[in-house]
Amino acid sequence: MYMFQENKLDLPISLHLFKGTTEEKALVDSGAMENFINPGTIAWLKLRTCQLELPINVHNIDGTKNAAGKITHFLDLIVSHQNKKMSE
Repeated sequence: MYMFQENKLDLPISLHLFKGTTEEKALVDSGAMENFINPGTIAWLKLRTCQLELPINVHNIDGTKNAAGKITHFLDLIVSHQNKKMSE
């Protein structure tokens, strides 16, 4: 069951990778121009990231700067849902 709170919607998902499976919450699109993944999930799954040439500022839905700071790294993932794959 999803959870809706004022300006966010969390949706429980299962991530299945060759390294294992984890249960996570997905933040449903809030108008973001890109897709994001929690740094803790990246560390737990031991995914490789690449450093961005220029860090990206992150703002919350209310326009304030995000407490987690700038985005400094990226990674490429193949995402699938119901046997449909999408490269990121």
